[in-house]
Amino acid sequence: MHNASTIWRRDEGRLLFHLRRLFRSLDIQTALDIGANRGRYIEQLRTIVGFSGDIIAFEPIPENADLIAKQARYDARLKVEPFALGAGSETRTLNIARHDAMSSLHAPVSDGVERFSSLGEIQKRIEVRVEPLDAIAERLLDGATGGVFLKIDAQGADLDILAGARNTLARIDALQVEIPFTPLYEDIPAAHNYFAAIDEAGFALTGVFPVHSLEDHRIIDVDAVFRKKPAD
Repeated sequence: MHNASTIWRRDEGRLLFHLRRLFRSLDIQTALDIGANRGRYIEQLRTIVGFSGDIIAFEPIPENADLIAKQARYDARLKVEPFALGAGSETRTLNIARHDAMSSLHAPVSDGVERFSSLGEIQKRIEVRVEPLDAIAERLLDGATGGVFLKIDAQGADLDILAGARNTLARIDALQVEIPFTPLYEDIPAAHNYFAAIDEAGFALTGVFPVHSLEDHRIIDVDAVFRKKPAD
């Protein structure tokens, strides 16, 4: 197990300032928030990025989806979809972690970073619906104008989500993906596979922002932001 007496968190301001400029540059009018948890990212888009367009949040933990639904009572352009996304339509077991932002369709590794192993300790398991984005995007994006932004923070299921969104990616102008450099879950591809898949899907990197790093400066994970490559 990695000894991590101190874990440094990201400077979110740099990421959010980057998104603010990117949203304006690409005229983003719709944001898909996959892995919305309790809605903190939604609040950041509204208050810091200054985004006033449509937000569609995906959150499979029922209690968290209910919290976002309560937010939506006061935000007419916010909608929550209470299920998970993946490569296909199925029912999967979701491991609910002590710190529920670390809940995952993948089991936590037994030799992960010490502090994260504690936070990621499984408290219970629930069955959740999983859908590919391609199966529902036409309904969700019907009538959407302007640019579309896709954020994925799915604790190891990110590449499965991209695999289930091959057709939808043609509608996406920019995306943000949390990419692991230190594995916290089982059966997670190495970081270079994320960058290769996103490059192959036609997106260029615009910024990399560390999320957590160890006291010795090793990075645990990053938020990577991409925009669609210009047409040749």
